[in-house]
Amino acid sequence: MENRMSITSCINHPEKEPVLVLHGWQLDFCNTNQVAAGLMSLFEYWHNVKVKIQAKKPKNQRDELDLIQYHTQDDLIDKTLYLTKTPACIRRAIEFLEQKKIITVCRNPNKRYKFDRTRHFIFHPEVVNNWLKNRGKKINDQQENNAHLEPKMDTVQVAEQPSPTTTPPKKPSVSVTFAKEKSLNPEKNTPEIIFDFALKDFSLSEQGNICKVLSHLDDTSLQQSILDEFNQAISGGKVKNVLAYLAALVERANRGKFFSTAQLAQQREPKIPLTCSTLSPPQAKKPHELFPVYSKWQVKQEKIKELIKLSDYMSFVLPVRAYQSDRIVFLRCPNIYSYNFFIKVKEQVSFLFSGEIKVYMG
Repeated sequence: MENRMSITSCINHPEKEPVLVLHGWQLDFCNTNQVAAGLMSLFEYWHNVKVKIQAKKPKNQRDELDLIQYHTQDDLIDKTLYLTKTPACIRRAIEFLEQKKIITVCRNPNKRYKFDRTRHFIFHPEVVNNWLKNRGKKINDQQENNAHLEPKMDTVQVAEQPSPTTTPPKKPSVSVTFAKEKSLNPEKNTPEIIFDFALKDFSLSEQGNICKVLSHLDDTSLQQSILDEFNQAISGGKVKNVLAYLAALVERANRGKFFSTAQLAQQREPKIPLTCSTLSPPQAKKPHELFPVYSKWQVKQEKIKELIKLSDYMSFVLPVRAYQSDRIVFLRCPNIYSYNFFIKVKEQVSFLFSGEIKVYMG
């Protein structure tokens, strides 16, 4: 990777010295995973190089395959300046970026090199730009909304344990429920919110603010999971704007993008009850977990390749996996782009299959 330093420095850096640029938003996007953020920066750099090379071609000779980049395992370790020396860390970081739809991993597009097992990568800058655009809007909206998130104690019910007047008042043990619920009755699956660990010293006013933010959740069964995620972030000193961070978690949950990483539930004493409503419903198994691989899929891929552009085949068809159940073929798409593509051409390619086609992401 060439030197990308454009700012004059007091140090006389050697020319063509490897440089890796990490932005704060990249670490934010990768959940502070430095290896994933480093790979993201690397893929961005080489995508820009490929775009410049492609721009020198006549427009009628340009192809999306011009933007495919390849890197060996050693290249990725070396070009990220040894953020990690472990291939397993590189593999997990690549899987993370694939799940985030930032890259697509494929094989060598040249048929003459079918033996080449080097991973080739397609970088999707439009996904990053959309995320940055939405991130900026969220920050502005949260700053405006937080001014209105004032505690209203009449919206929560607080049960205080009475203490004798002869003893100094103790900090109440708080069990909070929303005003829509009449009581903390486990038979009615009423959510029970536990303020412990880093949140145990929060005042009633602060707890009221938190409950107001959680009341915007579409799925109340996620309240404790989100509160635990928030609790763990507080204990790690990662949160500067408390309510804005919590509001972002709630918004992510409402969009179906929340995945809990907190382990506080396992650390609690068994005597603390957890109601059924605090647990997420069991996830149904997906077709690739139930049915065998579709043995004729590679043959079908070659036939689909004859019907579409090569660039579409490389980007949208090649990464797809297929599974079969009776007369149904399930197409497992790794990202939204492959999914939308097959939804669009489903009728066009249906004659290649003897049964029904179903498309899903997973």
